[in-house]
Amino acid sequence: MASSSPNPSFGHCSFIAASNPSSSTHLPLSFPRPSFLTAFPPISSTKNGSVSKIRAKFEKFQGEIPQDDTQEPNPSMSLQQQEQPPSVSQEVEEDDSCLPSDLEGAVRQSGEAAGLFVSSGGLRAIVELLIPQLQFLDDEGAQAELWELSRVFLESVIEETKCEKVKAVFPDAGAAALLEYRWKDASFKISSLSDRKPVDTADEIVVMVVPDYQMLENVEKIAAALSDDPPRPLIMWNPRLISEDVGVGFNVRKLRRYFLSTFTTVYSMRPLPSGAVFRAYPGLWKVFFDDKDRPGRYLLAKELISRPDAGDLEIIFGNVAESNDPSFFDKAAGVLSSVTRFMKAISMFSKEKKTIKGEVVLMKSNVLDFNDFRASFLDRLHEFLGQRVSLQLVSADHGDHRNGLRGILGKTAYLEDWITAITPLTAGEATFNVTFDWDEEEMGIPGAFFIRNHHHSKFYLKSLTLRHVPGYGRIYFLCNSWVYPFRLSKENRVFFVNQTYLPSETPEPLRKLREDELQSLRGDGNGELQEWNRVYDYALYNDLADPDKGSEYARPVLGGSTNYPYPRRGRTGRPPTKSDPETESRIPLVQSLNIYVPRDERFGHVKLSDFLAYALKAVSQFIKPGLEEYFDATPGEFDSFQDVLDLYEGGFRVPDGLFEVIRENIAAPLIKEIFRTDGEGLFKFPMPQVIKEDRSAWRTDEEFGREMLAGVNPVVIRRLQVFPPTSKLDPEVYGDQTSKITEEHIMHNLDELMVEEAIKKNRLFILDHHDSLMPYLRRINTTSTKTYASRTLLFLKEDGTLKPLAIELSLPNPRGDEFGAVSKVFVPAEQGVGSSIWQLAKAYATVNDSGYHQLISHWLNTHAVIEPVVIATNRQLSVLHPVYKLLHPHFRDTMNINALARQILINAGGLLEATVLPSKYSMEMSAVLYKDWVFLEQALPADLIKRGMAIEDSNSPHGVRLAIEDYPYAVDGLEIWSAIKTWVTDYCSYYYKTDETVRDDSELQSWWKELREKGHGDKKDEPWWPKMQNISELIDTCTIIIWIASALHAAVNFGQYPYAGYLPNRPTISRKFMPEEGTPEYKELESDPDKAFLRTITAQVQTLLSVSLIEILSRHSSDEVYLGRRDSPEWTTDKVPLEVFEKFGKKLAEIEEAITKRNEDLTLKNRAGPVLMPYTLLYPSSGDEGLSGRGIPNSISI
Repeated sequence: MASSSPNPSFGHCSFIAASNPSSSTHLPLSFPRPSFLTAFPPISSTKNGSVSKIRAKFEKFQGEIPQDDTQEPNPSMSLQQQEQPPSVSQEVEEDDSCLPSDLEGAVRQSGEAAGLFVSSGGLRAIVELLIPQLQFLDDEGAQAELWELSRVFLESVIEETKCEKVKAVFPDAGAAALLEYRWKDASFKISSLSDRKPVDTADEIVVMVVPDYQMLENVEKIAAALSDDPPRPLIMWNPRLISEDVGVGFNVRKLRRYFLSTFTTVYSMRPLPSGAVFRAYPGLWKVFFDDKDRPGRYLLAKELISRPDAGDLEIIFGNVAESNDPSFFDKAAGVLSSVTRFMKAISMFSKEKKTIKGEVVLMKSNVLDFNDFRASFLDRLHEFLGQRVSLQLVSADHGDHRNGLRGILGKTAYLEDWITAITPLTAGEATFNVTFDWDEEEMGIPGAFFIRNHHHSKFYLKSLTLRHVPGYGRIYFLCNSWVYPFRLSKENRVFFVNQTYLPSETPEPLRKLREDELQSLRGDGNGELQEWNRVYDYALYNDLADPDKGSEYARPVLGGSTNYPYPRRGRTGRPPTKSDPETESRIPLVQSLNIYVPRDERFGHVKLSDFLAYALKAVSQFIKPGLEEYFDATPGEFDSFQDVLDLYEGGFRVPDGLFEVIRENIAAPLIKEIFRTDGEGLFKFPMPQVIKEDRSAWRTDEEFGREMLAGVNPVVIRRLQVFPPTSKLDPEVYGDQTSKITEEHIMHNLDELMVEEAIKKNRLFILDHHDSLMPYLRRINTTSTKTYASRTLLFLKEDGTLKPLAIELSLPNPRGDEFGAVSKVFVPAEQGVGSSIWQLAKAYATVNDSGYHQLISHWLNTHAVIEPVVIATNRQLSVLHPVYKLLHPHFRDTMNINALARQILINAGGLLEATVLPSKYSMEMSAVLYKDWVFLEQALPADLIKRGMAIEDSNSPHGVRLAIEDYPYAVDGLEIWSAIKTWVTDYCSYYYKTDETVRDDSELQSWWKELREKGHGDKKDEPWWPKMQNISELIDTCTIIIWIASALHAAVNFGQYPYAGYLPNRPTISRKFMPEEGTPEYKELESDPDKAFLRTITAQVQTLLSVSLIEILSRHSSDEVYLGRRDSPEWTTDKVPLEVFEKFGKKLAEIEEAITKRNEDLTLKNRAGPVLMPYTLLYPSSGDEGLSGRGIPNSISI
């Protein structure tokens, strides 16, 4: 606020209260189109109010020469009178009567307002003319026109105040000297900020002409000099006070904001696309609308005591935006096009500058988003009000000693033509030009740039390209990041050139910026994180439970304890629950998509990722309760296998009422995508590949064994080395858990071999889920689930296929765990009730395998273990780091899908608990099994050797020899593994020439230390971690990470629907124990074995849930980036890495051809099996989006 006091006496000045300046004109903002865009005659500064040659209308000008412009208007006739026929009656007073009619009129009016303020005792004033023309007039060459307007203002102030000792202070000495020479007859004195003494004691009113933010220190000194007794007025005329100086510290900015708060805005004129904001002292602030009934006239929308902010304007103009009036934006586009012509017209006055032309590519919204008309309007409004998108180049050659040797900053530049380029209907990418003032002799080569978004909404910045950089050529910045409005993010975003530097090789001016950016990404560990934050930090899995909802939703915290060790997740910072301070509160299910992950980790690259997220929410929120409600009151059973097939062949009729629940709660496209409904209330799913060619081949023993080598979970089977199979469970707790399978059970199926002989010849194999389930089995069986811990023995036949020999099903001893297991052994049978029992035994084993697959092979060993790698990489490795560039493509969408999983799938009462065997103990069981996880054993060769499925052999192509030659997952996987390792070796060897380079890489060492000690903190003391002391350890580490994120995840994920979409083949739950002879269940098994089988495995409701879920999880996104490809070809400028990456892509194409040939080889019986389903899960490319059953994405994106 300005200080006020009784009218002071200033020597020769006698301040007299004048009439309200608003009475000086009654003209609306409509008058002939100006000719000022083609020529610039000197501005008239006479006091008699003659019409200026610059007759700039503030909003509707088009920059065209009117037909009658050659005739000089009659000075004695107002513009309004010139434009309207004499017969039109003139209203005495109008809503818009206070508004000026032209640019010079506005300047004079501002002088009168300032004069009135000073005359009434005001001391510090700001006059702002926020008119598009004037936003550019301070460009060099056009300043003469600006100075002429300032003279009009000064003369008006003098006329209003009658003061004869007014001082005008200009920004630079050159302008002041020139104007003093030209304006010898001026009634005011002239000085410059560079003068030793810009003001003296004789000056009674001081006017600062167009000071900018960086001059505020000088302005403060002048203000202090004018604060003597008596104090003298200081007026800032048309200042530029928005700071783009990223080097100015917070405390300095705070002090300057306080200083500016001592000023009163006495005049403000800001045209809008369809209105204006206006204030002339002593009047109120006013917001005007276009009057559609009277073209060129305005209606008063609202009066306010203080300046309207963006929120006020949103409210006032919101209805205009929502009305979708095309003319509204046509006018704004006209403004911008005329300003562009205006700039071209004044360019002839500008002296030659050294500039760099740039091109910015950005995207306003996700493809799936509805066009946000309101957001688009507000962005354009902000742009029109001067709140633009600004950029500053940073030198890679010269550091600023005042700013910690960070690169010196270029002048602020702005994206050009936003209003005309981004319309309300713009979707996808948009390209903008930007022009940087840059003198390469003084600044060197740009190595980074800052960007600040002053708009209302975010945008996705894809790239900046600088063309024809002197001494260098083309410079490319790959960005791929969301840039939020500065009002939310409170940070200037920095992006680096797409070059690669080890920390020690980073140009000194970029070194501190590199460190600053990493520190920003780490955050401070405090508070709840918001959508616009980019913080990567760690947390325990303490957000799965919901104890406030009831004790049945309580779950243990995973991680941070010896009982339940776990990898860390991304921190969200939500407050704890009321019931348990150790448990983090959960967000409502309907807000699941808003769960925090760093913004650049969120879905949004193209359509399918967002669709999947919505589909998951829909299934969880609406379908599950609806199905349960309608099926729980009915038997809810499949009566035959044809009933199951009808889900795919003809559809499943939804009970009355349920379809309405679904239709009311899910958008029509989602109904179609999730359930393939035919619009008549039928669920219909795509035909799973496992039954596409043969409806019953899945039931054969050969297919049962084959899927352990070429199915959705081919990573568990191991070679049997000890008979009978033993247990690793503590005998003091669990007693004797040794298998009860004997030689008598299996001898007749060993092709005349003895058991020991078969073991020595590597012919016996086992699928063993006994130890993982037995500790939980007693608790699991207290629920509706009834199941066993299983061991399955298999024999390798001469033709390379596996024949199941026996299945052991075990239960805890009813007398107590310490008494060991109670086990039954089942052997193959082909006829009678024995064959039905054997089918059930295989189903129980598959239920075990399905649960282990989903929880361990899939979730824990890919999703969960990779998330800490994503976090550590972003916290410790700069985007300039070679290892960051190597690994980053393999992290896309992983944190987002994991966050959604915590919210919907693996949470207490979530879909996973409802559809897989361990139920509420699922995640607790995965934590116990994490104790056995070893990083180095995730390498495919090491995993195969550990399971006895291969032995080391230096003469074999990949250094190992397989125990089963026709093991499709291992054969294809080893080729993919070797290709990845070759690529990683070539890449790392380019940047790291010696082991010492690895040891001396500060970022790399910090990354590896944090990943071990924080990301996998519960295993930090394990001796098997690589020490990261040489190139070999770096190569092995990066190869394992890429393998897990790409090929391993593809192998265990994208086969889910092809194999398990037909749930009888891969049941997830068993509801009854094996029928005992003499019971009704046994009689049913004898009379109707199919019905007995279907009523033992997954129920109808759970089948629909499970199939819906795995269909979603098995789909490829339309914008998926596959192994051997990048989303941008310009991810680095280094030639050798680009060449070896191209070589990697070609190698993967060769591998794909080899896989195709193997799948066509009929002698390899495990490649397709009885179901005639070729193994394609490790094809590098997908060939098609959706349920292709093939393709290796770079990352765990679903």
